Amino acid sequence: MQTGTVLDAANDYYFDAVVMSDVAGGNYTYNNLALATEGATEAGNGITLYGSQIEPSTLGLTRGDKVRVTLLKGMAKYQNYSGMYELTGDKNATWCKIEKLGTATITEVKIAATELVAYQAMAVTIENASIATGGVWATTTANTSHTFTAAGQNFTVFCKKSTTENPTVFENVPFVATTGNISGLAAVFSGKGQLVPRNLQDVADFSDISTPTISGVNPTSLSFPAEGGQKTVTVSVVNKGDNLLSVSGLNGLLSATVDNSSNIVTVTAGANTAQEAVNQTMTIALAGGNSVTVPVVLAGNTTPTPSDGLTLVTTVSSIVPGTYYMAGFVGKGETIKSRVGGDNPQPAVEADKDFYAVWTGTIDGNTETDSNADLYTVPMTFADGVLETTTLPAAITDTPTGTPGEIELVASGTANGYYIKVGDQYLGSRKIESGDKIKNRRLEWSASPVEWIFSEESGRLVALCNESYLQSGTQTYKAILRTYSSPTTGTYGVYLFKKN
Repeated sequence: MQTGTVLDAANDYYFDAVVMSDVAGGNYTYNNLALATEGATEAGNGITLYGSQIEPSTLGLTRGDKVRVTLLKGMAKYQNYSGMYELTGDKNATWCKIEKLGTATITEVKIAATELVAYQAMAVTIENASIATGGVWATTTANTSHTFTAAGQNFTVFCKKSTTENPTVFENVPFVATTGNISGLAAVFSGKGQLVPRNLQDVADFSDISTPTISGVNPTSLSFPAEGGQKTVTVSVVNKGDNLLSVSGLNGLLSATVDNSSNIVTVTAGANTAQEAVNQTMTIALAGGNSVTVPVVLAGNTTPTPSDGLTLVTTVSSIVPGTYYMAGFVGKGETIKSRVGGDNPQPAVEADKDFYAVWTGTIDGNTETDSNADLYTVPMTFADGVLETTTLPAAITDTPTGTPGEIELVASGTANGYYIKVGDQYLGSRKIESGDKIKNRRLEWSASPVEWIFSEESGRLVALCNESYLQSGTQTYKAILRTYSSPTTGTYGVYLFKKN
């Protein structure tokens, strides 16, 4: 590599050219803009611009656009970068301006494999090229170079993997061992010529016409804010026939469906009430063919406490469908104790203040095996429409921590009946029977709606599901418990804080 030399310290230069880089196909080097003289068929009519300010996707440019490039005095430089001729400039300097003039027809020149360096940045075709073995143009994990032969001369065909900036149509697309014409941009790498196909039409003679193939996805990854939402992924397919696309790999707050008539995958993210982000990988597969993966990220909830302006709901008539926080209640002076047991029992103490045990959106314990699988909570006080995290007496050494979790109450159609929904899951309760006796009840998640009936008992709300009531108890401060057949005398029910 030679150090860049200032083109002209006193004068600007400009030239008109046609964009050769194919953003749609994605198989080009990021921050490289390949240009060629319109209609040119002779070598030496191509040039590459290099730098972050000329990235074609950022400039809205792609193959076939006609542009005017102005090289600014004292700033624009030229260099020979390992055999590739470049116009460039300092990273933080404005060294060129690019104006789109319209579109133009790209002239493809038939060349010999030995002429790739001379025709760099120009569109070319090499006839009667062959490759000994088949494969895929590019994998999901690595850029791939393939050795072709034409007229006894070996040459390299380069295809890159997809990146966030540049998804490519060549990833996981198969080709067969045969002889045919192959097209693309002439390029230079480490002083040697190589051919860079722009799209699948450039390599059509080597297509595997018998194999259904996912040729690309757009976008190649998805990111959701903590409140969730819905986004789509468009799947490009070759030789699909009657084969169907399917999706897998997402669970919990993330789910996906596929429309095979449009080849569009719809991804739905529920609201994430936890501080930790959800990172999963969605696999899109084509029956009889290949599969591709799409990373999906659901951001964590960075808000430590609920927003101002909450309304405390304590009567059934005040409940309406919508978003809430759900809590139990412990009054000042009530006896509370930790659930920590075994070799580390903790003494029962009196609560030093009124507080609400606000549900964090998770179930404490294993719902399959733990009879104490209750709703894990964090202690908070409520005043003037605001919930704030609080502390418990010093004797309680395992005060729970966490972020309040949103629930959605969805009307079930039954009088005072609602589904308690968190993300794409529903809270439910099931009986554990032994012989003719009910051994226990456990809270659990369900993919299908589970109905809770709300009522008022002794001036408090209670919620009934499958003969199991939600309530807070004096014996445990960490959880909203469920009782067996009726609310326990002397304890409190559940409280709802409506998000305005």
